[in-house]
Amino acid sequence: MTLKEELSKLAQYLREAEEEYAKVSAEIDSVFKKIEVPTIEFPEMERKPKFIPVVCRECTNKHLAATSKILKEALTFARAKEEENAVKAVRDAVAELAGLERDIPPTAPEKYLKVLQLARELRKTIFKLDLEYKSDVEKLEKVSSLADELREFAYTAMKA
Repeated sequence: MTLKEELSKLAQYLREAEEEYAKVSAEIDSVFKKIEVPTIEFPEMERKPKFIPVVCRECTNKHLAATSKILKEALTFARAKEEENAVKAVRDAVAELAGLERDIPPTAPEKYLKVLQLARELRKTIFKLDLEYKSDVEKLEKVSSLADELREFAYTAMKA
């Protein structure tokens, strides 16, 4: 059998397979058209959130105190040239501030929203530190100082 004959035979086989596929596809479509899918209507329900956050001064202060403490640990590690531990601590500080952001709802009183805004900026600054400077002692000192200032500001602002 020549190559031309083999290709002709293969082409004929492919045409037959294509015709068979079209028949099967048409049969499947006709079966699905016969099946009626019932429509289910659900009664209108009021959507309530599963969790309603409550702003807590104590929790906010704990998040900020923890962030400050973690950054001091990062600074200690950086000074000891333990970059891996310093970076881990910096990431823990970011996570702690993210927890604070999660705990303060957008409907919180204005004084909490100001703390939230400042905490968010601090988190972004710390995250940038993690990405760009790793365990730079001077940068960590500045960020640690900012965390202390924010903690003091929050304590004073929320006390009023």
